[in-house]
Amino acid sequence: MASKLQFVSELAAHTAQTVTRDVDGWKRYLGTASRLYKYRFDEQLLIYAQRPDATACASMELWNETMRRWVKPHSKGIALIRNNKWGKPRLEYVFDVADTRPVRGAREPYLWEMTEEKYGAVAEALERQYGPSVELDIGWRLMEQASCAVGEAYRDYLEDLRHDTRGSFFEELDDLSLEVHFRNILTASVQYTVLTRCGLDPSDYLEDEDLANITEFSTPAVLHHLGNAASKVSMDLLNEIGRAVKAFDREQAKNKEKNIEKPLAKSPEID
Repeated sequence: MASKLQFVSELAAHTAQTVTRDVDGWKRYLGTASRLYKYRFDEQLLIYAQRPDATACASMELWNETMRRWVKPHSKGIALIRNNKWGKPRLEYVFDVADTRPVRGAREPYLWEMTEEKYGAVAEALERQYGPSVELDIGWRLMEQASCAVGEAYRDYLEDLRHDTRGSFFEELDDLSLEVHFRNILTASVQYTVLTRCGLDPSDYLEDEDLANITEFSTPAVLHHLGNAASKVSMDLLNEIGRAVKAFDREQAKNKEKNIEKPLAKSPEID
């Protein structure tokens, strides 16, 4: 068990080096993180390392008992490192929905989808949370709201980052330069994640140059602070969007039910 835990820890470290090597590696990671946005950064990194195409992950117990979906035989679990109640790290496993099969009473995981008809509802929800936007295009509106969300949150993570720059590119930077570098890559990372999850093409709104300084986050400590910040801010934004989409879908379903005419009562047969 200890050797398996060590192997997974080394896998996480290796993956962290891989995703910060260039822009494309970081974008591939963010693509996976956009679908698994409710997981922590360290868990997103391990899911990306083992199942980059995963769409909805949960424990075997949740799939079997709550969702009534049996995990298929010989499916390989995705190992995550979590602490037990005494703070000691251990391995726990989750499975992607593709590893399951439905049985009687099975439930489908709800994976919200952003479509053009839902843009208005999402825009209203984001304005209530982050303030009004002058943008009309939904992509630019999401870009602006993501920037606002980062602006409200980044200083807390920046303060922690300042204490962990040893051995990194940032060690010799003054406070202002460190802030600019951190805020810029954090903003672009959150924007890329949100646009991707909402089904928009990030290349229509972002240049590779916007993410270029990911290579500066080359030590585990500095990447940890960036990853945690990007994961938390993206999760908050996408939770807000998801609630708006779910409310829209629920309202549409209610309206559809109301519009369905009740069938006429069947006339009794006459002998």
